[in-house]
Amino acid sequence: MKNKKFYNFQTRKSLFVFVLLTFLAGFFYFPIPLKAEEVTDFDLYQKYDLCLKYEKKEKYSKYKKYSKNKKKYGFSDSGEKGKAKDAYNKYKLYKKDPKKYPQYAQYESLYKKYVKYKKYVTPYSKYSRYKNYKEYDRSEYNAGKNYCGAEYLAGYNRYQAALAHLSATVGEADLVAGALGPDISVGIHQYTSSSLGSDYIRFKANKSYVVKNANNETLATEEGTSVTKVKYNSGGNLKFYNSANVSFSSGATVYFEAADGNNDDLVMSIEQTDNDEDEFDQYRGKLKVHYTNSSNIWVINTLPMEHYVWGMGEIRGTGDTDHNRVMTTIFRTYGYWKVKFSTKYAAYGFKVTADSSSQVYYGYDWETDYPRIKEAAEDTVGVLMMYANVSTGLNEVTISPYSSWTDGRTRSFQERWGSTLYPWCQSVLDSYGKNSVLNHDQLYYGCCPSDDSACRSTYPNRVLDCPSPYERYSGGNHMVGLSANGSLSLATDHDKDWQYILNYYFTGINLRKAYPYPAP
Repeated sequence: MKNKKFYNFQTRKSLFVFVLLTFLAGFFYFPIPLKAEEVTDFDLYQKYDLCLKYEKKEKYSKYKKYSKNKKKYGFSDSGEKGKAKDAYNKYKLYKKDPKKYPQYAQYESLYKKYVKYKKYVTPYSKYSRYKNYKEYDRSEYNAGKNYCGAEYLAGYNRYQAALAHLSATVGEADLVAGALGPDISVGIHQYTSSSLGSDYIRFKANKSYVVKNANNETLATEEGTSVTKVKYNSGGNLKFYNSANVSFSSGATVYFEAADGNNDDLVMSIEQTDNDEDEFDQYRGKLKVHYTNSSNIWVINTLPMEHYVWGMGEIRGTGDTDHNRVMTTIFRTYGYWKVKFSTKYAAYGFKVTADSSSQVYYGYDWETDYPRIKEAAEDTVGVLMMYANVSTGLNEVTISPYSSWTDGRTRSFQERWGSTLYPWCQSVLDSYGKNSVLNHDQLYYGCCPSDDSACRSTYPNRVLDCPSPYERYSGGNHMVGLSANGSLSLATDHDKDWQYILNYYFTGINLRKAYPYPAP
């Protein structure tokens, strides 16, 4: 979900079913109510987790000492080290018997250097593997040394067990769906009664299609190459024109579906009213034109979730494969959440828009132009990012925000927007996605040149005179959740897989394949 407003979850009553109570009873030993036990173990879990971070910080400190000593006492290459080692062995012989090995006296300086190498570098070489713990080099983790006792470990393990149980459950990912997932409805084009009263929307398809009115009555069955039209009539009614230009009043809705009943391989093409180039935009699945009011006549695309992901316009899929897998997983998760919970666009007959007010969807054209997106979607098919919330007893489908850049750390959802309902969105260090040129305000608010009065007037909150190439920058980097450039860097430069990247940027998540559901 990129640069968009967020909407709180609908209020949900805590759900504690008998089976979960029975299961959790085996993990909590204190004779107090379940919720209090969970809070206690969660507190122990958090403190021991801080202990684990402290231990990694200490290991990184040892790596730093190793790195410093290696730089001071090490050798430039293996050849130099080999010569020093040979000199070391020869000078040892000289020290043992100077009369017998006088020719080795010349190696004293190399001997001393190798002695220091053995003393200050060799014992610490085992810490070289902790180089990747740099993210834990934070002073706030020092408090963790107080929470490494057995009681903290026990609470940590009990809480982990409860999380594991919840993570293995379906939880909120319970929409009945086949292998391609539940259907999602997307508002792809918006018209008014005025704009659609003076012009037409034109349609055709890759195979025969049937057109129905608001009462589900068939108005026409057309060959795929046949062009049909829809315009606004009056009184909240649309008018449909078949390929012979015969018109039919269709009520508030006109439906376009596959004549053979198989909408999975149907590709509908649309020519918008303001298009003078005779070019059609293509979309998989069913279409409908729906009138709600004079300002809202929408073309709506309904298709399976996976086909929706194939047409995601948030990326081109030209980057690292694991970055593409990250992005398709987040895109799918957001779409699933919207199908499950959202009512924002219910009055207009769909769940999400095709622009950045939801997330960008370009349909079949994008799918064919950038096929690696589809490949990444197929690699992660059906996988959602979820959060095992022990306090509610649910494995929750997450809202998964992301933006392009950060200033070196992400923000928690609470820090940025004030809500505590998204505990998986915590602040993490982000050297991987840090913009090397822009600061926080420039990234967040955007930029205008000081001599561009139109830009300053339209966007009064933007920062003036940002450095090149960001003189006119739209901003909008909320820095909550995933950093897209950080994901790309972790995959490309640090060889991290998509599961690692998602778990780095989001706290306490689990990745679950949600469909087909119920499983065959």
